[in-house]
Amino acid sequence: GLDLRGGVHFMLQVDMQAALTKKAESLAGDLRTALRDKNIRHGGISRDGQAVEIRVRDEAMLTAVRNLVTDQFADLQTTSSPEGTEFKLRATIKPEATRQVQDQALKQNMVTLHNRINELGVAEPVIQQQGLDRIVVQLPGVQDTAKAKDILGRTATLEVRLVDEGTEARAAETG
Repeated sequence: GLDLRGGVHFMLQVDMQAALTKKAESLAGDLRTALRDKNIRHGGISRDGQAVEIRVRDEAMLTAVRNLVTDQFADLQTTSSPEGTEFKLRATIKPEATRQVQDQALKQNMVTLHNRINELGVAEPVIQQQGLDRIVVQLPGVQDTAKAKDILGRTATLEVRLVDEGTEARAAETG
């Protein structure tokens, strides 16, 4: 490949801490919704790095929250500690769930890189995992390294827009 035709070789690293933090944010929101649905009162939910902390007033609520986490959030493990007159339940992502999140992040990045490289029109690119958090990308025949680096490194964005379904498109267009 590269030694005969030339090209570019990239070594990319996946930000695993960001992936785990995003998972913790998601779980905190899901926990807040689940507690509201079950009408379980709490003194607040906060995130401490990759852990979610839930404050409760008494042991009955602590037990109710612990049971909810056990039933509905298999990826979390809990520890509790008294804090003054209240209790604090700390939920952390289990080690096997952490590995699953990391594997998913790596696979998702590889799929994204595949799609972006298809945009370059490179024949026989090499995209492979190296270690636990790195991806090797080899693009034979590519001479414009700046363009390749720009395409591979750009940030993906998702835009969400509200749609007014109350009016017809033509009527809205004409004002």
